Parts: sequence; C-alpha cells; structure tokens
Amino acid sequence: MFRQDCSHHLLTTILPFWENLTDWERGGWFGYVNHDLFVERGAHKGCILNSRILWTFSTAARVTGDKSLLRYARHAFAFLPHFEDTERGGVYWSVTADGEPLDKTKHTYCQAFAIYATLASFGFFDKEELKTLNRLGTKLPSHCNMLLTPGVDMTAGSLGQGISCGVGLAIGSKLRNDGAKIYVIVGDGECQEGQVWEAAMLAAHKKLDNLVVLVDNNKMQIDGLTENVCGIEDVASKFDAFGFNTVRVNGNDEEEIDRALCEADNVKGRPTCIVMDTVKGEGVSIFKNMGFANHSCNVSAEQLETALAELED
Repeated sequence: MFRQDCSHHLLTTILPFWENLTDWERGGWFGYVNHDLFVERGAHKGCILNSRILWTFSTAARVTGDKSLLRYARHAFAFLPHFEDTERGGVYWSVTADGEPLDKTKHTYCQAFAIYATLASFGFFDKEELKTLNRLGTKLPSHCNMLLTPGVDMTAGSLGQGISCGVGLAIGSKLRNDGAKIYVIVGDGECQEGQVWEAAMLAAHKKLDNLVVLVDNNKMQIDGLTENVCGIEDVASKFDAFGFNTVRVNGNDEEEIDRALCEADNVKGRPTCIVMDTVKGEGVSIFKNMGFANHSCNVSAEQLETALAELED
C-alpha cells in the first residue's frame, strides 16, 4: 500500500510540478521559482538541478514503465553539454538562462552529480547491484570486466595494463586528430611491473603530449611497504629519464594536483608524469592507521559512522 501511495504521489504531484518548470524554449529547467510559484525565467541554471532532473525522470520512466517521462529525461540530457568545459574537461557550476557559462567553478560535488545522472539515464545497472560487489555471480567483480560489468569499456586485472591501454588511446587520438587528452592513474607498487616501463618508453618515443600519467605514490602495496617488497624510488627521476615531463606534488592537496594538470596542458612534444605523494587513508584515521592492511578490509557500522563524521569535519 505504501509503495502504491508513493507511486501515485510521484506521478500525480511531484513529476507534474517539475514538468511545468521545463524551459522548452531555451533548454533545461527554469532556475528559480519562489514560494508563490512565480517562475523567474531569466534566472541562471545549475548543473546539479538539471542533473537531478535527468536522474529523476529517467529513473521514474524505468521504474513505473511510463515511457512518456523519457521526453523530459531526454530534454535534460540534451541540456547538460551546456555545462561542459570542452577545453579542460569537467562541468561548470552554472550557466545563464540561455545556456552560456556563468559560474565556471568546478566542484567535485557537481562533477559527481553529472556522472551519476548520466549513468542512471542510460540504465547501466540498478543501484541494488552495488550490494552484490565481489559476491559469487556478481556483475561487479573487484577487477572490472567489459563482458560482465555494464558501462565498462576495458577489461583489466594485471597491473600495468592501464598505462599500456592509455598509450594506445593516445596514439589513436593523435591519428584521428580529435584533440582528446588521456589520463592514466597507476600505483607506485604497480610501477614494479615491466609493462609500465615498456609503455612509458613508447609514449616518450611517440611524443605523446596528450598523455598524462598520475602515480599514486603512497609507498604501500598489497604485500607491505614498497621499499621492502621492491623499492622504486626515485620514481619521478625514472619517468624523467624515460623522457617524460615530470612534476611532483602533494597528492592529498587537490589544488596542487589541479595546477599540475593545467600545466600539463601546455607541455608540447612529450608526455607528462605527475607523481602524487599521498598518505593512504588520509582523512579517515581508522584506515590511515591500518597501514597497508587497508588494501582490503571489512568496515563495521560503527566504523562507518566514525569515518563519515571525520570526513564532515
């Protein structure tokens, strides 16, 4: 009965309210309505609102079976490119009523909403699937499988494959001249793999200035400290020796990473490596104090509550 009541309220009250706020002329949804339901048609439009609208109507269409709702989902999806930073990637915080960039701030919160809404609109998988992570028969194994996990474009598993694929994508982009930038994240323990350095050698040889490799240098790996398993320092000097433009930053400082990424856009004739010196588990003391044991661990409800509280501080 409760489910039926919720569905009725959704279809007769909530969705019609937002349907009436659709800006069919300029795209997206009107950005402001006051308590008297007066619509400010010239108000700016936020990425989060339009992303949420996309998620709401696409999910409602899938759950209720009412395909007429897809009209609104498609309308929202068609407007999202107005928030896109086509030069450096990501999405802006807001645009004008006509869809021109207004507040070009890029909040991680905003990026996440845009990605989440887009995936949901295409229905890659039901959110309930997340509860089956790593369980027998799951579509969400610890190593993504393009033949098993919806939305995954590359199957990986063995360390070192990511950078090799990234080099291939960068070469392909050069051949197509499509202006794409390829980003690859590798671990410091992963850099013990010979495949990483074969790919690095080819990237430098091909002068792939559209490739950026980010090394998560937390000095730990699944079996212990990297210096005890197989030391790789100075990893920055190694990439430099292979012909990369190399930068070292505090990997727990988002602003430093952002500056390094922006600087990489101006490098010509060779790939860039950004070595991010990080502290594994930084921000959540439970995981930080575990050391390399936090590679795989169970989290109790109490620990989760403590961790979330620390992140909010």
